[in-house]
Amino acid sequence: LLAKKGSWRAGAWSKDSKKILVSNYISANESYLYIYDLKSKALTEINPSKEKISYGGAVWSNDNKGIYFSSDDNSDFKEIKYYDLTKKNIITLISNKKWNIEGFSLSKKGNYFLYSVNEDGISKLHLLNAKTMKEISLPKILEGIVTAYKFNDREDKLAFSVNSPQIPSDVYSIDLKSKKLSRW
Repeated sequence: LLAKKGSWRAGAWSKDSKKILVSNYISANESYLYIYDLKSKALTEINPSKEKISYGGAVWSNDNKGIYFSSDDNSDFKEIKYYDLTKKNIITLISNKKWNIEGFSLSKKGNYFLYSVNEDGISKLHLLNAKTMKEISLPKILEGIVTAYKFNDREDKLAFSVNSPQIPSDVYSIDLKSKKLSRW
């Protein structure tokens, strides 16, 4: 990896710990996403293209059969896509024609999928049932930039940070059953 240009970053491990996602950042408009096989030492690009593509986060599906990732491939804005490892094809799962999808998270058991959209500098959270991809309502949160969202292991709470001009970064959580928002 050291022989290639740009900066490299280790990402998510496969569920069987045999492979790891690796990204190669060149610029804000150009990056590459790979699967690195620890045994064979093979580095396989997920979406080879002659076009410059910007990638965001990437995680393995809970069944280890695919990879969720964000990119601006064939779009003016970042979208959430799914790469099927068996079929070797990519499908767009979530698209927004006006704003970038700034990040996402898949819960440990795979019941929830959370993503955020940057709408004019304000993060808007969207929680989905990961099996049906139907949206689940969330309580209203403080306007700002939302980062570091994490589900607990029981998948009944979601924690995240919000940074706004009125309040420096602070941590909040949502009880997913009662929809109660708490500031820590």
